[in-house]
Amino acid sequence: MHNGNMEQWNVDVQNELIPNLLVDVAYSASAGHKLPARATPTSRLPAPQSRSPFPQFTSISRVEPFANSNYESLEAKVERRFAAGLTFLTAYTWSHFIDDTQTLLDLVGAGIQDANNRHAEKGNANYDIRQRFVTSYAYELPLGKGKRWVSSGRAWNALLGGWQTNGILTIQAGHTFTPTFNVNVANAGGTQRPDRIAAGVIPYGDRTVSRWFDTTAFVSPVGFAFGDSGRNILTGPHLVHGTSRCSRTFQSATDSVCNFEPSLSISSTTPTSDCQTRRSGPQRLARFRAR
Repeated sequence: MHNGNMEQWNVDVQNELIPNLLVDVAYSASAGHKLPARATPTSRLPAPQSRSPFPQFTSISRVEPFANSNYESLEAKVERRFAAGLTFLTAYTWSHFIDDTQTLLDLVGAGIQDANNRHAEKGNANYDIRQRFVTSYAYELPLGKGKRWVSSGRAWNALLGGWQTNGILTIQAGHTFTPTFNVNVANAGGTQRPDRIAAGVIPYGDRTVSRWFDTTAFVSPVGFAFGDSGRNILTGPHLVHGTSRCSRTFQSATDSVCNFEPSLSISSTTPTSDCQTRRSGPQRLARFRAR
């Protein structure tokens, strides 16, 4: 088997706007060719009766170097190096990932509809995340001994000194998914995609668990045929996850250093569900922990 190849290129511009504050903007891309993927030479053609090219075999699976991929992204980052008790890092990525098949170990996607027409499988990759925003911070409160405020007074220092807070917030777009039919009307044995007669996209604020996309935009193909709907054309729920923590370091009567760390975590995530069967939607989780 021939070895695949991967090409990567990027352009990066950095600038320190003010002391300790760095801005970084980059364009990053890659292209893969002749990547290994699973081929199924026993794939049948649509027909009332089975038309497998190898009817004497139930199934044949082999790995061939035929897959292609393309990734492009715009990445922006703002970083403050630790100074005056504060540091933070904020990053944003806007990207698009395209391929024409599933990877060998990919168990997420809906599968290939027509192994004999690889061009029809080109579309958004299973791991195509269009937008992702992440910010994190750490801040030492300027209170107590050696700090800007309330630096004198043993009682005040015992009460207010040694506090710091840190946290991280992640927001990203949802994963792509493919609407499919449970019944294989093509009688070809693989994944059955429908015909697409409209966009099928519902505004995000109007989506519900039972109606995440417009099912009337997809109809059954007529006769024994593959559907013309593309691969990974719809997007699942986005992800929002944030964690914040306040901690205090103080010295005990035995001169040992102790930490008190209450934390709060709030999430809006995708539940464990199958988007192919039209069951999807956000859920929220709040958790408080102290140690």
